[in-house]
Amino acid sequence: MRILVIFLTLTGLTGLPGESTVMADADPEQVRAATESGKIKPLSDILNVVSQKVPGKILDVQVDNDGSPWLYRIKVRGQKGDVTSVTVNAETGKIMEIKGQR
Repeated sequence: MRILVIFLTLTGLTGLPGESTVMADADPEQVRAATESGKIKPLSDILNVVSQKVPGKILDVQVDNDGSPWLYRIKVRGQKGDVTSVTVNAETGKIMEIKGQR
């Protein structure tokens, strides 16, 4: 079940516009522990990487640990209104897939 992550310090979302949401397939405490231990990169680092490749407004962020590796799934709306989905390895910070990019 996806749980809305409300811990802004855990996710590093303090600078995102109010329309953005963060969801987690993992327990929020698992996400926090993984971030604090260095197992996964902080969301703020991931968003910096994504914004360089796919500029636009962050619409949605999901954290997934159903398998290995942990993943960030991010939706970005571009200036023309197009929506791009970006999958990032949360452990390495490397972009794994970009779908819908113009």
